[in-house]
Amino acid sequence: GGGGGGGGGGGASSAELEREQKEYEVKLREVREERRKADGMLAKAERMLNVARIDTRNSARAKKAALEELSYATHKLRKYQDLRAKSQRCQMEAWSEIRHLTHNARGTGGLLMSE
Repeated sequence: GGGGGGGGGGGASSAELEREQKEYEVKLREVREERRKADGMLAKAERMLNVARIDTRNSARAKKAALEELSYATHKLRKYQDLRAKSQRCQMEAWSEIRHLTHNARGTGGLLMSE
């Protein structure tokens, strides 16, 4: 609470000095306790920050790995789709060639017969 007014012309009694000394010690203990609590909270906050930093780093690593995996899978898929498209194109060209040859053979055969 507020401090008492100064003594008059006479010096303060030893009892009063003792009381002020005790008040001072109580306040000092309270301040030290507050300081200890504050230090504890600060240490806890620092630990949490470190954990968050590590989580962020791990998260970034995991994201990078996932993106690399996705990129690799996409590349493989694209390669597979290209191969499939080529295969289908070859098949279609082969069928087209077979039809063409069959048609020509029939046509030639027909012409030869008709002559």
